[in-house]
Amino acid sequence: MARDPRCVMDYSKTAGERRGRIMRHARRGWFLWVAMLAACTGDENGSSSPAPVTSPDGAVMDAAPPTLDTGALDGEAPLDALPTDRGAPVRDAALVVDQGVPMDAARPMDAARPMDAARPMDVGPAPGPCPPHEYVEHCAFGETSRQARELDHLVVMEVMRVRRPIDLSPLQGAQLLHGFGCEGLFMPDTVEAAFELVDEGEVRVLVMERLDTGERFDWLRVFMGDTEVGYIFQQGTLELAAYVSDQDIVGCTELRAPPEPLTCPELHLCLQNCDGGDVDCRLPCIRAATEETVQIYIDLDECAGECGEDLECLNRVCSEEWFACYGEPPPQP
Repeated sequence: MARDPRCVMDYSKTAGERRGRIMRHARRGWFLWVAMLAACTGDENGSSSPAPVTSPDGAVMDAAPPTLDTGALDGEAPLDALPTDRGAPVRDAALVVDQGVPMDAARPMDAARPMDAARPMDVGPAPGPCPPHEYVEHCAFGETSRQARELDHLVVMEVMRVRRPIDLSPLQGAQLLHGFGCEGLFMPDTVEAAFELVDEGEVRVLVMERLDTGERFDWLRVFMGDTEVGYIFQQGTLELAAYVSDQDIVGCTELRAPPEPLTCPELHLCLQNCDGGDVDCRLPCIRAATEETVQIYIDLDECAGECGEDLECLNRVCSEEWFACYGEPPPQP
């Protein structure tokens, strides 16, 4: 049988040339090399080639690979640096994950949105302007802190009494400092310093509601040297609506529509509730009437004072003044 020329080793070649030929065969795959060795061995022994393996994948299962020299071969690259015939990796065309490309190329990824970029940081309400310390007519809270608790259109409720700065909310602490700052008499830098200025270190927190409008207000009430002071704010804000200064309400920004002025008989009834020398009681009655009505009442009061309880004198002397006030003649004796 003719010998396969691949099995003939030309010993006229140098050892390096022979090893190079072996390595060129090795590059084709170790399984080809094993098959060739098996063929050569069969030829030398006079036997036929082994039957092909009929496994499903056609691979040679039991053939052991030859032991090769892994050193550098006359300028050839080391064995472990040589490429192996492993075939190109199978890649799923539907999934492309290469240098940051989205896995699903058919569907673009949503652009990332900065966290809360559209919502500014909550820094609390801004302080409002400081109203001037002056009396304002038709204040919705009345003229004094006592009157504020007695008006029919107001509901006032005390929420709590605070004796530790930490028990005030951040907003309440800011309201207290803003009130002191607008008042201008004391300028504490901290809530703790503000507590040191008030009697017994106590701040009373009240809520006030206008029944005619539904508006609500925060009222911080304190005493300093037995004098009542305080600050009324639009609820939840640093917008001052009024000061309480020695019980008087000044700087009021919340007004009511002025009531109908008192008539002369109504003025008389209002003044009857006051002592003659009680100016604080009589003054609201006088302010609630027009100047003309007040003058008519004064004329009648002076005239009737001369007659006393003498109805005959009243009819004879003060009939005209009485008619101007009541719109009818005086009662007959």
